[in-house]
This record gives sequence, structure tokens and C-alpha cells, in this order.
Amino acid sequence: MRTAQLALLMLALLLFAACAKEVGPPPAAEAPAPNGPLATVLLLADPDGHVGTVVVTGRKGDLTVLDKEAYAVQVDQDKRLTKQFQMSKADIDRQLGQTLKAFPEAPATFILYFKGKTTSLTSESTKLLAAIGKTFWERK
Repeated sequence: MRTAQLALLMLALLLFAACAKEVGPPPAAEAPAPNGPLATVLLLADPDGHVGTVVVTGRKGDLTVLDKEAYAVQVDQDKRLTKQFQMSKADIDRQLGQTLKAFPEAPATFILYFKGKTTSLTSESTKLLAAIGKTFWERK
């Protein structure tokens, strides 16, 4: 599920990048393409720290596999891929900080158990009620 969420995030970022105005030069580690980059595909970790894998394919079938956190590849105007590079935290914050802050928090999950075939909670589940209430009011 997290991989699917990450893939959707990357697709959304790619679409936003295609219609966004330029906010500055690309990171110093990567020279821009002759006409400037069309998009940057960046791999970020899930909130739990898991890093998935993204395969980016250029127009002529060239492939770049991103499998490390904060690694990226740029796509130029001719839909060719540049070599992959690591984007600094400062560059990520500068270019994507507002977008990343706009994402909602990951859902909180609580599992409640009941005694037998009754509507009475087990003692362990009753102890969770305070945490559920606290989480609700903190996120409201």
C-alpha cells in the first residue's frame, strides 16, 4: 500500500512539476539540460522511513532506477534522462517544502477488541480510548 501511495505521490509531483513555474536553478550537483529540465523525478521515503523503487523511462527507452532516498533524475525538453543525483535536504525543502506540508498526516489506526459476543471492550481496548480521543483532538 505504501508503494502505491509513493507511486501516486511521484506521479502527482511529476504532473505538478510540468505546469509549475521555475523556482530556481537545479541542484549544483547536476548541470541543466540545454533548454533546462522539464521535470525532476525525486524518490522520498515513506513516513515510516521505508524507501521504495521508481523506474523512470525516457523517450528512447533509457532507464534510471531510483532506489535511494532523495535521489532524483531530471527529464529534459527532449524527454531524455540525465544521470541520477542526490538532492540535498535544503533543495528538497526549497522546491517541494510547501507541497509536502500540504499532504495530510498518515491515518492513525487503532484496533479495538470486544469480550466474546458482547459490546463490552476488553481491558486492553478500553485503555486505548484515551489515546484515540487525544489523537482525534490533536488532528482536528
